Amino acid sequence: MKKLIITFIGMILLSGMVFAYTAPTYSSIDLVLESDYTAPTYSSIDLVLGDANSCTCPGDGNNWEIDLEDYCIISDACDLGHGNITFINTGNITFNNELTACGIGVLPANQKGYLGSSSKVNLGGSC
Repeated sequence: MKKLIITFIGMILLSGMVFAYTAPTYSSIDLVLESDYTAPTYSSIDLVLGDANSCTCPGDGNNWEIDLEDYCIISDACDLGHGNITFINTGNITFNNELTACGIGVLPANQKGYLGSSSKVNLGGSC
C-alpha cells in the first residue's frame, strides 16, 4: 500500500512538472546534414519559417503563379524574362512595380487586379 501511495504521489508531481514546462526560445540553431553530404561551405543560411505566399517574384526565366488569396501588393521590380504570370483562386492583387514577363494570364472570373501609379508593365520579355 505504501508503494502504491508513493507511486501515486510521484505521478501527480511528474504530471505537474510536465504541464509547467515552458519551451526554450533560441536565437540560433544547428543544422545537421547527412554524413555523406558534400557541398560548398557557407558562412550563413537563411531559414524562413512561417507560411509561404505567392507574392515574391521567382526571378528570371521562371513562371509565376500568383494566388489571389494572398492579396499581394507587389512593389519590388520583377523581371521574369521568358516566364509567364498566371492567377489562381479568389481575391485581388495590386502591382505597383516595374514588371517584365512574356505573358500575363487572365484573372479568374469576378476577381480584380490593380495597377498602382508606379506600375510599368513590359509584356513580351525575352519570349
